Order: sequence, then structure tokens, then C-alpha cells
Amino acid sequence: MSLLGLVACGPQKPTQGDTGAAQPDPAATGTATDLPGEGGDETAPALTEGRSCKRADAATPCCDRDYGVDPEQLRSACGWGEYLGEYRTTTSCQLRFAGEGEQPRAVTLAEFPGLDFQSAVDLHMSGFLGAQDGREVPGAGPHEGYFFSGLGNLVWAHIDGWAAPRRLAWSRAECSVEAMTPIVEALAKAPEIPAPARPAPEAAATPRPLPPGTHEGREKSLLARYMDRPLETPAESELPTHAMRTIVMLLERVAQDRADLLPEVLDPGARWGLPDRRQLRGRPVFEGDAGRSFLDALRGAANRFEAEAKFACPPLSPQGSAMVARGEAPMWCAYHSKDGLDLLVFRLRGSEAGARIDYVGLFETRPSEALRADGEPPPPPMRPTDAIRAERKAAQPAPPKRG
Repeated sequence: MSLLGLVACGPQKPTQGDTGAAQPDPAATGTATDLPGEGGDETAPALTEGRSCKRADAATPCCDRDYGVDPEQLRSACGWGEYLGEYRTTTSCQLRFAGEGEQPRAVTLAEFPGLDFQSAVDLHMSGFLGAQDGREVPGAGPHEGYFFSGLGNLVWAHIDGWAAPRRLAWSRAECSVEAMTPIVEALAKAPEIPAPARPAPEAAATPRPLPPGTHEGREKSLLARYMDRPLETPAESELPTHAMRTIVMLLERVAQDRADLLPEVLDPGARWGLPDRRQLRGRPVFEGDAGRSFLDALRGAANRFEAEAKFACPPLSPQGSAMVARGEAPMWCAYHSKDGLDLLVFRLRGSEAGARIDYVGLFETRPSEALRADGEPPPPPMRPTDAIRAERKAAQPAPPKRG
């Protein structure tokens, strides 16, 4: 599989082979398997600590936080069976309920730290291109304190009111929008429940030596390649010309354990999460610990890649290159492992200070299978001109029917 097929290429029908590319099917029947995360997240480290919960599956940890949802209110409003408990997935959190047969009912919860409410909605809606407008549900659009969108049977409610916007997703084949609306309205007015503290990185003298490479990086890792190089001083840079140079400057600082120099190449509002253009599980780089958690995660992930790991950015048309150069659109680049499962993904954007990275996607532990993101919205376009072509195609009149 090509690199570009691994960085959430969409929109498309659900697939299990494309990392981060599983999309909601407009013809979905609306079962829990259409929502994110069939297959619990037993290996990914929890983002927070100190929570206890009722678990739907003993093999998966509790969700990272309490989103303020009352399971009994959900069960009553939707006419579902017994509350089974929380089910933490790779991409989000589910509350599961007994359904017909062995198939549970579920709502999926996520939050968007580091984004304000409108930015979270804009990110969500940025993948609905052309004929897919994300408004295929009753009441779609903005309301006081929340925003409804939908595609086929899937419904998303973005909810304001807390420091980090929340999102609740469900299938309207299992619970109507009308039944769920009072719950969404109550969530928008509910007082914020503080999130448990994130585990802090252990204090250590810096710079720390680079640990031996692992997996494909055992002989010489991607980070070892940049460990002893003089740090390149950020100079005048522009996109798309200096995309790889900007990423290399980040890897040099990570290899040499220089969290203090991350602001030279990262945007002040930079976020990191899973390697997917929807920024799944994204959170701020610099919030709380000045980038130490991010640096440790990228250090561990990049050490799994071989020194000559494949690197690529999607080719841009002249129009797309001009949009990226003016800062009107981002560009995406990535490293990937030989088997295509492990990814390092970077989103870059032009600014007055030059080229900057504003999102880094990675796996904190090496995946054994492709990332599943069932039930997530379509990803933002890989190239800026993808959106333009989709809009033009949608505006074209349908060809006349023959015969």
C-alpha cells in the first residue's frame, strides 16, 4: 500500500485496510460497529490516571475522563437495555448498553483539548466535500451550545460549555435525534467535571542519551540519524519547498532532547495525537509540561523507524502549491514503516515566521494492525485542490438519462 493511502485518504466507504481511513457508510444499518472502536484499546497508554468506572469489557481500561453523560438518562431516552459500562477505544470512548442479541447499543464520546468550540466544529466539517455536506439529519447545524451534523445513520453532536469541546456520536437507527436532543441540551448547560491529571514525565537531567533503536530502527534509527548533527538554525523558510527541512529540524531537536527548542519549529498552538488527518485524540503540545510529554512520545515513536525510512508528501498542483505557500491551506507529509502500519504524520502551515508544524500524529506503541476509525467523519482533504475539485463536481448538472 502506498504511503498516501495510509494517511486517511477520503472520503470513501468503510475500510479496514487503510490506516485512519475507515469512514461512515451512508447506507449503514446503524449498529454499534458503525461507531468508532470495535476492538478495545488494550495497549495504548491511558492519557489520564485516577478514574474508576464500570467496564463493558474487563480487558479495556476506563475512558480517560467523565464526559458528564448520565447512562441511565441515555438508556431511558433511547429505550435501550442494561448499561454495560465504558469501553475505551483507540480513538475515543464508548458507553455501551444491552441491545438485541449480542450486538450492543452505544454512544461514542470524544473531546478536543486545545481547540475552541468553533475550531472543533470546523475541523469536523472540513472533510465533508462536494455532495457530502454533513447535514443529513434533522436539525443539522448550529444551536445554542451545540452543533448537529450527520451522514447516513450516524449523528454527531459537538457540545460547548467546557474548556475542551466534547462530541457525542450515535446511530439514529438506534436512537432518534429527537430523543437525544434533550440530553445534548443538558450536556451543554452542565457544570464542567475536572479531568483527571495526565501522568507527568519523570524528571531527568537533559540532554538524555538516545536509547537503542527498536523494531525497524534496531540497526540505526531515524533519530540516531540526527543525533549528532549540528542543530540547523531556523531561517527563512517557505512551503512547500522547505517541508522536509522543517520536519528534519524537529527530529534533530527531539533526538538531542531539546524540548526548549521545540517552539522554533512548532506552531504555538501545535497539537499531537494519532496519525490521522482528523487529529484523533489530539491535544496541545505545550500545555502543562512545556512539550515534555510530546517530546518523549515522538522520541519513542521515531526510534522505531529505520534511518532511511520512506518519507513522502502528496504532490501538489501549481494551484495547490500557491495556496500552501500563501498559508491558505496546510500540507501533509509522513514517514511510514515497511509494513505500512507504523506512521509519523506531520501537518505544516506557512506563517509570518515561516514554515511551522501544527500537528504531529504518531502511535505511542507500535500497532499490530491498521488503525480503525469507524464512525469518524470523512477526513480533511489531503491536498487543497481536492476540495475545489469536489465542489466543482457537485455543482455540475447531472447528465441526462438515456432512453
